[in-house]
Amino acid sequence: MSHDVFICHSSVDRVIANAVCARLEQNKIRCWIAPRDVIPGREFAASIIEAIHGSKLTILVFSANSNDSQHVHKEIERSVNAGIPILPFRVEDVTPSPALEYFISDAHWLDALSPPLEEHLDHLVGTVQLLLNRGTPGDEATLAPVAPGRVTPEPPPRRSRIALWVGLGAALVAIVVLAVVLLTRTGGGPSDTAGAAPPPSTTSQAASQPFTDEFTGSVDKSWTWVNEKPEAWKVTAQGTLEIVGQQPPPFRNVLVRTAPTGSYSVKLNLTFPTKGKGFTGLVLTGKDPDTRLQFGWTETALVTQTFTNGDIADDSEMMTADLPVKPGGDAQLLLEVRAGLYITSIYDPKYDTWYDMGTGHLDPGFTRLGLLVYSKTGAVTGTFDRFEIFF
Repeated sequence: MSHDVFICHSSVDRVIANAVCARLEQNKIRCWIAPRDVIPGREFAASIIEAIHGSKLTILVFSANSNDSQHVHKEIERSVNAGIPILPFRVEDVTPSPALEYFISDAHWLDALSPPLEEHLDHLVGTVQLLLNRGTPGDEATLAPVAPGRVTPEPPPRRSRIALWVGLGAALVAIVVLAVVLLTRTGGGPSDTAGAAPPPSTTSQAASQPFTDEFTGSVDKSWTWVNEKPEAWKVTAQGTLEIVGQQPPPFRNVLVRTAPTGSYSVKLNLTFPTKGKGFTGLVLTGKDPDTRLQFGWTETALVTQTFTNGDIADDSEMMTADLPVKPGGDAQLLLEVRAGLYITSIYDPKYDTWYDMGTGHLDPGFTRLGLLVYSKTGAVTGTFDRFEIFF
């Protein structure tokens, strides 16, 4: 058997699913996860069926996305029909749809609703190890709870309408009492506004909105240039932004904007350079670009790298020979952020799929997001066609 666990998830939850996969495989638990383990050229559905039948356990990354996914429903149905135990790993407080509840109503659940996710991943590893060591596929005893305080037999039922109104009434009474106490203590009046929270800034509001720049005629005014060298960048008549890389320090012509908070995705269309040594692509950073996450093209590979004070801390790469897009070609890069984790991917137009590049924990200090081009030796020009943030 080539793997122990089949990871069932919605493609929207790939960041969390890949984190689950990485933690399990770090502990020598073999996993099968799409699209990583789908062999190019093979029928996708057939690969899924074979993977399910070749597993000892199916882990369901349960969220609103997977709850609504017909593909997830089919994979869970196939697992049940094959006698494969199901272990739901719930990352959102969602009640299963009737179609899904039919198959998982008797399963024991692992809740991962409260941060940090790492603690829940550690508990998941221990649970999976115990289940794999206890029994064989189809043995219902393998799904006995491991830690009663953290494993729940099923999601909590919906509250009745009466209970809901009672709860709302109690909450309203509590709010009124609290308001009276506060007014009594402060001598409340219309002028007592010092404790009021300020309205969100224009910057924070803009950062939480979808954004697209196709570089038609100019760059959007919401961008900020860091260490700008005006003669080293231009917007072309074809509607592309060209940045000529400069050799740091300092990093020149870094184009940034306030990064969104929470979960979001960034898609970048660019042309891979054909000459020079350096970097061109996406960057996430704070005040100092020496500490950053960068995802893009170098002279030999597509890389996802993190730097701390200029020193490389983590690195994953896909060499030129393995890339679906070669130097001089137009590429699409994708950065997804979910639950404090990130995943980077490149689009393969031949197979109409995204290949995962790297994943890791996102530094909360990375408050700025944008484009980075720099040179090591020779001339490196970054050519960007479209930048998009979506939620």
